[in-house]
Amino acid sequence: MTTLLANPAADSGDRLLERTASVRVESLPVRLCPWLENPYRLVSLLDIVIEFSAESVYWSGLALEVLKNDCFMRSGLGEIPLPATYHNNPVDADTSAKTITWLETVQKTCVKLGMLVSSETIKDIIESLREPKLRFTYQWLNDQLGNLQRLIKKEIKTKAFFYITPEKIRFWPRVGAENLFGDTVAASFPSASFDIAE
Repeated sequence: MTTLLANPAADSGDRLLERTASVRVESLPVRLCPWLENPYRLVSLLDIVIEFSAESVYWSGLALEVLKNDCFMRSGLGEIPLPATYHNNPVDADTSAKTITWLETVQKTCVKLGMLVSSETIKDIIESLREPKLRFTYQWLNDQLGNLQRLIKKEIKTKAFFYITPEKIRFWPRVGAENLFGDTVAASFPSASFDIAE
């Protein structure tokens, strides 16, 4: 916690005045980049990179679109959509269960990518849908999913994604692999296994 003092120096600037704290600000701990924080430790790209599936990001976007489509299709009679004025019907149990299941998967993707605001928003939507005393309409659910899409779009702009070509992906070590350079290298150079893992 950082404490800010109001007017800490006298008008002449030669001595500090003792004052009580006027503002309390919660701040994150100061952290250096790994090569400065511990200059004698080897820095691995695996320490910085988070491996994830682009398919899961694609699926998350598709899932939100399908759920929004369900809001329009399921509010009608059967599979025939009605005009927007009829979307005030309560969300049925099947749509609610499908939405909760799919949003839990989308939330895992958001957490893995460090999109914490989107993850918390998904958590709020899920908690609302699980509340048995409340009945939400298709319009409410459609609005929530639309807002979530816009939030994810904004939050994903703050991330950087890199692509490894298919020809070079075979050289990329897999997370959790016992021997990063393969079993042949591990058997040929057993004394280097610690340094390779580091």
